[in-house]
Amino acid sequence: LQALYVLEPAGSHGVWGLDDFHHLLYYFGAAQLVNQDEAVGGPSSVLDERMRAEHRQAYLYYDAIQVIHEVKSRAPFGETSPMLNDIAAVPNWAKVRQGLMRMYE
Repeated sequence: LQALYVLEPAGSHGVWGLDDFHHLLYYFGAAQLVNQDEAVGGPSSVLDERMRAEHRQAYLYYDAIQVIHEVKSRAPFGETSPMLNDIAAVPNWAKVRQGLMRMYE
């Protein structure tokens, strides 16, 4: 619905945070990628358009990030989704999963 009607989550003021786009989706996506760093790349690989295109069909996290890029195509990702952009700097998927669980709790 968000893509079809170009809707933004309530209260987002143009910036997508984890609570705006289903926090658990990112947690499950990161969990799916634990121990996959060599196969798909570390968290920073989600910033690469080619990597997102290659892995979005198989991995939730890549697909969720790609959806944001498609819907928010007129602004830099670091501005529209600063928290997700910062998470890309985490060294591995296990730490991303661990941090997302802490945030959820």
